[in-house]
Amino acid sequence: MKLNKIIIIGMAAITALTMAGCGGATGASTSAGETADVAATEAFSTQEAPLTTAAEAMTASEGNTGKVGGSILDYEGAYTEETGKGYSLLIKSTGEGNDVYVTAGFMDEETQTYYIWDIFSEIEDKSIEYTDAVCTKIVPDDQSETGTREELVYRDGTGTIKIDKDGSIIWTDEKVNNGESLTLRWDQELNDMLQEQASTGMN
Repeated sequence: MKLNKIIIIGMAAITALTMAGCGGATGASTSAGETADVAATEAFSTQEAPLTTAAEAMTASEGNTGKVGGSILDYEGAYTEETGKGYSLLIKSTGEGNDVYVTAGFMDEETQTYYIWDIFSEIEDKSIEYTDAVCTKIVPDDQSETGTREELVYRDGTGTIKIDKDGSIIWTDEKVNNGESLTLRWDQELNDMLQEQASTGMN
């Protein structure tokens, strides 16, 4: 569902980028929305990426609207897994050289659990190779004021993100989708929704 993808990517973008400089995250489990997860904060600090507003993070560029080729930075924006497995991915440049930030999301419909990956790395032409990706999950919690809580899953994800010859994005991570590659394609509707969220002040 589009709404689920908005929640996943929107929360990831806001949490990892606008709250990265906030203090107070002292454990792997927090109430979602109250403070950034410590793992995402540490990953952001390690890469020395500039603090970015939620609007900047969620405002999609034109991305791959038909062209094939070029650097992966020509493909900034939101993508959706092509077979309906529920994965979405947002590619953004940090504005610092070849540094890039990728956030991905997946919703487990059965448990109503949202999984978020925060990836910081450098690009090499048409690909991103990364280590130390941080995965968190947002789970229902009736005891929390927000109705959910955020938990660290792991912080050692390893994989690649590449441009295929047809302009699609190929994401391969040993801990995602049983290690099998995912193919994601440009999602204009999702990009438009994220752009609208940014313009209405979701940051």
